[in-house]
Amino acid sequence: MKRLISIALVFLLILAACGTADQTDQTAQGSNNEEPTGDEQENQEDVQALLENLEMQAEISPSVDEITFDMELVNQGEDTIELSFSSGQQYEIIVINQSGEVVYQYSEGRDFTEALVEKELKSGESLKWTELWEYPKDEEGIEPGKYTAEITLLPAQVNKQVIEDNPFTVTKQFEIDDSEQQTTESTQIEGGIFKNVQIDGQEGQYTVSGEVNSSIEAFYYLVEDGHSILVDETEVATATEERSPFEFDVTISEDKLPINGTVMLIMYEKTEDGTKQSSFHIPLERFDP
Repeated sequence: MKRLISIALVFLLILAACGTADQTDQTAQGSNNEEPTGDEQENQEDVQALLENLEMQAEISPSVDEITFDMELVNQGEDTIELSFSSGQQYEIIVINQSGEVVYQYSEGRDFTEALVEKELKSGESLKWTELWEYPKDEEGIEPGKYTAEITLLPAQVNKQVIEDNPFTVTKQFEIDDSEQQTTESTQIEGGIFKNVQIDGQEGQYTVSGEVNSSIEAFYYLVEDGHSILVDETEVATATEERSPFEFDVTISEDKLPINGTVMLIMYEKTEDGTKQSSFHIPLERFDP
């Protein structure tokens, strides 16, 4: 009799243990499937609202044996935004050919600092980056033809909040000319007004000439290195004809020239309200340490 009672007690204990385990499993499953809390949902919405105020722009300017990538992020909102990058790599550029093969990746073979990089962007301001890819023609698969570039900015946080889905990617097609004397006309942005632009000079002293294909009274230019403005906005008067020649000199003081980077000329016209349009980017000179 005592033996039967003992067996019954053991059986009941086993059943109780199984019930507890099942309840524990159900509790664990429930916690894994929990919906985001109100605070978490609100944070996600705040991040999305901040990101919607940021507009990314990118331009690709091919020239003889090199291609310039210009990237810009504009704060169109009313509040200051702080972007945090998890390392020294703030962008990625990948170029593929018509066969889908990667022929250039900006980060390949580069070392980046692991320190956090923070950038402040006030209302109406922009952050700009410029990268130059010097490619050898007819070598390593870099041949004349059409290519596709995927350009991505890599901020990890906005105002100290994690960015889960990075919206800052621009994909563009461009063409590498097979001409040995490729002119800048083939590199202009669609709808540009500047033709046959030529650059002469070096070490901060340049002469720029060409034609403006528009009956405007003036256009403007400035010079930058992707980080700083080297020459402030300057007006160039033109004849009000359908196609007018122009020539002007650009002087950059030696202390402003970069040790490592590209000096970029940006020409454009303005609408009546001062809005820039028909922007044209062309490198003046590349400096290497």
